[in-house]
Amino acid sequence: MVSAFIPRTENVIGYSLSYVKFTHLVKKYPNTLKCRCSKIGVAYETFVKVHVNFLQVCSSQFIKQDWIDSIFVERNTTSSTTSDIQSYFSFFWQVIAGFCVVSKSTWIDAIANFNASRVLTPMAVAEEVFRSQAQEDLRNHISSAQTNMAQSLLALRRTTAGNQFVSALGTNFYLCYWPSILGNWNNPKMLPVVFNNCSCLNISGCPRPILISTSEDQSVAVPGMIIDCLIVDATLASTLECYYDPTCFRLLHNESTATVNLLLNDSNKYFKVNSTVQNLLDYLMIDELNTEIMFDSFYEQCNPAYCTYSYTHRFSTLFIITTIIGSFGALSFVLRLLAPFLAQVILRWKIRGVSNERIAENVTNSASRQLTVINCVRHLPNFAYQQLSTLNIFESKTIRTRTNLIREYFLTRLFICIFIIGSIGIGFYIFISEQNQVVTIIHSSLETYENLFNEYSTSIQCPCSQVSVPYGAFINVTFVLHQVCSSDLVSPSWLHYLASFNPILIPAWTETEFSRDFRLEGVSYFQLLATFCSLAKINIEDGQRIFTNIQFVNDQLLSRSIFVQQTEALAKSFINKTCNNFARILNWIDIAGSLNRFLTGTNFNFKITVSNDTK
Repeated sequence: MVSAFIPRTENVIGYSLSYVKFTHLVKKYPNTLKCRCSKIGVAYETFVKVHVNFLQVCSSQFIKQDWIDSIFVERNTTSSTTSDIQSYFSFFWQVIAGFCVVSKSTWIDAIANFNASRVLTPMAVAEEVFRSQAQEDLRNHISSAQTNMAQSLLALRRTTAGNQFVSALGTNFYLCYWPSILGNWNNPKMLPVVFNNCSCLNISGCPRPILISTSEDQSVAVPGMIIDCLIVDATLASTLECYYDPTCFRLLHNESTATVNLLLNDSNKYFKVNSTVQNLLDYLMIDELNTEIMFDSFYEQCNPAYCTYSYTHRFSTLFIITTIIGSFGALSFVLRLLAPFLAQVILRWKIRGVSNERIAENVTNSASRQLTVINCVRHLPNFAYQQLSTLNIFESKTIRTRTNLIREYFLTRLFICIFIIGSIGIGFYIFISEQNQVVTIIHSSLETYENLFNEYSTSIQCPCSQVSVPYGAFINVTFVLHQVCSSDLVSPSWLHYLASFNPILIPAWTETEFSRDFRLEGVSYFQLLATFCSLAKINIEDGQRIFTNIQFVNDQLLSRSIFVQQTEALAKSFINKTCNNFARILNWIDIAGSLNRFLTGTNFNFKITVSNDTK
């Protein structure tokens, strides 16, 4: 009965398990099931399908060239700081169309990189764990793509503002003759647009609501629409809510909605009507993302040759039978040992009533037996010698002559000598030869591992329970920017002071063929310096976040020296990659700015002249 209730642990090996059988075993034995994959890396594209729906605006007629051309209003840019707002919307939708194109291109690159990457796991894991890992890897790829696009766009916006590129829309600079009170300025020059004491020399611009005149000559603020010094900045700060509302739409474009399909609020799955374009662009203009993870396809490629699992149970028939048989065998063995002792005790108890004469006789017999035993022990060497001298293991059945006996005795002694010498030789060989011994240590500590590695560096093997670990789990990356990036030279108060300087106060004599007053470009100089500091910080922080999520892949525990070498190489690679990415963005912006021959508001790279020639 006791053996029936003793818990038993059974170890089971299953070969070539099907997907259905595996899922059944995962649910039944989640803690002990182990199935080693036939290959560690499996590409995501073989079992993950991603379906994406972009915002409805990216498929609407508003980003079509026909619509953009139809709302274009041609105007002549004058020296006035007030622009016709109707000419603004065509460029607004050109920017939106560009954002849609860039977002789709960025998404295509991100999903291509994700599909080409591989899930690294030596074991077939539970479906829930596997889905979580795939979703996390997909989020990391999308986040990396979003970060790269945001970095490029921010660098472009900041360097454009810092270089004081002149917009042909007249929203940040306008052309005029400077007053002659401080000298004779022969040529017209650019001056920044100023709105409510906010100068477009500010790198953050001067965002303000768009005001539009109604039929009653009243100025009405357009909901969600922002105008700024640069059209890209204005678009990012604006919303599309006016293109959901028929009344607001007619206010902007003075036409009926019968010929235009407005945006539908019900079509948005995630974003709200009043979400800014910047918020939409941060998510790559994606409104819905559906992921289909086919775990059965992954399991087919994992293709474990066998799976092992263990379980504990009671009432094993075989165990009960073997336990009973073993118990009887052990009981009989114990009784065989104890029976003589018990019998002797019983006999002694029975003979306690025997007479003294009988006892004396027994004592005499006992002494006689002791003498006999002593004599046997004394003659034992002689007896052993006689037995060995007459030992004959080659006794033949032929006629036993003296010659045959001598030969048989000789062969017996020779055999014994050879056997003893051979046994000694084999024993000595076993004693001096090195034997390989496999020692398994469960859950070894770091100190134990290092001690074992120092002693058995060529043979020690420690398989990792996880084949991949994120860098952030064991590498801490910190950085300190140059002191100029925390100085007053890039502080907002200093930049505001420079931007508030009026360039028309500079005397005309300071402008020569080889020199200019530094105050004309001082604001641009320090704004770019502040821009580079902020972009460098953002670039490093984003690179740091991406780097810490990258997986360090190794199925065996490395030694400390090799691990330190690899981590140092990884850190150097991270630093070089971050610097190169930052430099590459700035180089492209520099090339685009130089080759496109942008006119700058500093009046340094071009000279504007007025000709009286009317031909």
